[in-house]
Amino acid sequence: MADLKYKQGDNEGVLAQEDVPEVMNAIVTRGDGQTHYRTDVATPSVPPNGALVRIDYGGICHTDTSARDGKMQKMMGIANDGDEYRTLGHESAGRVVAVGTGRAANADLLGRNAVALALYGYCGKDTCQSDLTGKYNLCRQAVFPGVQRDGSLATYFMIEDAKFLALLPEVVSTKDAFPAGDALLTARHALNMISTTPQDFLGVWGAAGGLGLALLVNALAMGVPPEQM
Repeated sequence: MADLKYKQGDNEGVLAQEDVPEVMNAIVTRGDGQTHYRTDVATPSVPPNGALVRIDYGGICHTDTSARDGKMQKMMGIANDGDEYRTLGHESAGRVVAVGTGRAANADLLGRNAVALALYGYCGKDTCQSDLTGKYNLCRQAVFPGVQRDGSLATYFMIEDAKFLALLPEVVSTKDAFPAGDALLTARHALNMISTTPQDFLGVWGAAGGLGLALLVNALAMGVPPEQM
């Protein structure tokens, strides 16, 4: 058991449901147009308010391919000396296997299936108006998973604050839910920006792509009648 990072129970500020190995599998890149499958990536530690999710399913986004090709890093002004690998991914779902003990409610998350809503990242500073008003995508000091920090295309994914986990009901599988971390959220945000009630929704035409289908799903969830689409 010497190679395990956590053991069952409370271990130095981390409450773990199961043993977690020191290293894990991950899909990584150096931003040079190549991706690599590695089996020796260090399993991330869990901060006081954070959680560790054992990933079941993950998606590949245009952001990931751009990070693979170095475009995202260039756009953000991120330098790479050529040796630093970054785990890709920000769209994922799995089981919560460890939580930080900084918040008592975190213990209730253990063993639950959840979607990691970590698309934009955030700085977590008490003085950040973007974070305080829930506009995390506008945070100028946000750290983006898969670009500025390790992402979720790995055995485990650490999320800095467990409040960004969306718990799944038993009838929803992680296989069906993982796109909610990006595609469904993007579509729902667009609907929220252009409409205040289902009656304000006028119609969607030619919605054949991934985000278009997500838009339709969100519209139905908002109560828009199918015939109105």
